[in-house]
Amino acid sequence: MKRKLLVAFCCSSLLCFSQYKEEVPWMQNLKKQNGTTSKSQKGYALYEISDAFHTYWEGKNRNEKGNGYKQYMRWENYWKHFVDAQGYLPTPNQLWDTWQQRSSFTSATNPTSNFTSIGPLETDIAAIGLPGIGRLNAVAVDPNNEDIWYVGAPAGGIWKTTNGGDTWTNLFDTFPQIGVSGIAIDPNNSNIVYIATGDDDASDSFSVGVFKSLDGGQTWNETGLNPSNQNRFDTLNEIVIDPTDSNTLWVAGTDGLFKSINGGDTWENVRPGNVKDFKLKPGDPNTIYGVTTNR
Repeated sequence: MKRKLLVAFCCSSLLCFSQYKEEVPWMQNLKKQNGTTSKSQKGYALYEISDAFHTYWEGKNRNEKGNGYKQYMRWENYWKHFVDAQGYLPTPNQLWDTWQQRSSFTSATNPTSNFTSIGPLETDIAAIGLPGIGRLNAVAVDPNNEDIWYVGAPAGGIWKTTNGGDTWTNLFDTFPQIGVSGIAIDPNNSNIVYIATGDDDASDSFSVGVFKSLDGGQTWNETGLNPSNQNRFDTLNEIVIDPTDSNTLWVAGTDGLFKSINGGDTWENVRPGNVKDFKLKPGDPNTIYGVTTNR
């Protein structure tokens, strides 16, 4: 395989401590303060998260490099424009319904809305003094064609190349939530591709479930994990196909480890909790190794 594949791994990750994550200390404090408040209902209002954050930072050095303060403030500034009258962010299902309604509208395109980029167009990272201008969360190579790759971005969809990385096509940019953290290609049929949505690293985007393509990423369909059963701030990470049975899938995320035995039509939560990563044992896919935030 071409060495250019290594490029896909070179985009560095933002500090996961920086935005909304269940394991950050201010969210842990908020959870303890509210007892059994269930995020599966309304979750936490943005003002609750903000109060917990600022309480945590009282008396601490906010200017220390890499401590996450600045990144959280950017996160809050972005999401505050999406809250309802009570301060709650819309659920994935509400956003999805709105997008579907908007997609059904028919109207003429504004003839003056043909935008073109005027720069800056500098791509030399060293020249502009930034540690990175983007991130990638996942990469998958077609097991039947080494020139076909897929990469998933935290808030930039899934991209595909058919020529070993020379050119790329975006496959998921018309959806309302375009973060991708997991990609799985069926080894028995490369046209079948699954993606796990949301940004599992820094929560720049949240999950709308697992999507499935039957045509190499040209079109996507909902699975049993979809916007109707994803909660605010949920994210998914790895998605794996059982090497001995293409209908058996595994996916992990903030709500646990899920298993499907029918190609994603339905899912069972076999291990609740915030599962950060997992692996199938080589040669024995019935044995699963998983990790949470602390075990």
